[in-house]
Amino acid sequence: MTVGFALFIAGVGLVDSLNPATIAVAVVLATTERPLWRLAGYTAGIFAVYFLGGLILTLGPSQLIRTATSHPSGLGFDIGFIVAGLVAFGTK
Repeated sequence: MTVGFALFIAGVGLVDSLNPATIAVAVVLATTERPLWRLAGYTAGIFAVYFLGGLILTLGPSQLIRTATSHPSGLGFDIGFIVAGLVAFGTK
């Protein structure tokens, strides 16, 4: 993993941590005792969860999916792709 990739994931985590649900909790925390410490801890926790979750999802299942579908061969894969396509049409 390169430094640029880690910074990209950190940036996505930072932007995503600014969603309305986290802002609502931050407003409530801002009205308590020692709001700066509570908000800093909450923000760091949200950032860590999003960063680690994104990192795990990026490095874990993506490699598994890429390996499983990189060189499909045989009738089983063909039938699986047809069934997946039919299911996708049916779930409109």
